[in-house]
Amino acid sequence: MRVVGVVTAHRSYDSGTEVVTLVDRCGGAEIRAICSPTRAPALCTLISIGDLIRVEGAVARDASSVIVFASRDTVSLLCHSEFVLSVEFLCDNWRLFEFDRFNVTGGLECSGDSLFLRSLSNGRGISLHLPEGLSTGLLGESVIVDCTLLVDLQSMTIVLQAWSLHAAP
Repeated sequence: MRVVGVVTAHRSYDSGTEVVTLVDRCGGAEIRAICSPTRAPALCTLISIGDLIRVEGAVARDASSVIVFASRDTVSLLCHSEFVLSVEFLCDNWRLFEFDRFNVTGGLECSGDSLFLRSLSNGRGISLHLPEGLSTGLLGESVIVDCTLLVDLQSMTIVLQAWSLHAAP
């Protein structure tokens, strides 16, 4: 079976086995891929949270989930996170990415004293916190942000803690 999804979790074990959790971009269905070691490079050198990948393998189902048993050489990177993740997808699936670091593309906007990363298509936004000294010279432009998704429990809002940002191509 061949599955395509967005990487939401990745774990490596001493045995060389790697487990990747994928989510469907449209419906939010999750699947876990257990990848046995081969001579192919470790997945942690090829994929990151938010990347779109394809996995080919045998499917098993238990009471609570679907599992694909594959080898590392049947995993293919299709697209990096900054071209996959959108503000809308993060707003709808924030629980899957809480505390994760990834790249996302959006429009950099300011409202009052607050910065936001806005959707390029429908105006949804996520609060954006920049480290002190990081320039906001790209306001109003499309940017790629290297960030970690957090939840501010005081305001109950999703927050992207930016580590760096640069103009999108």
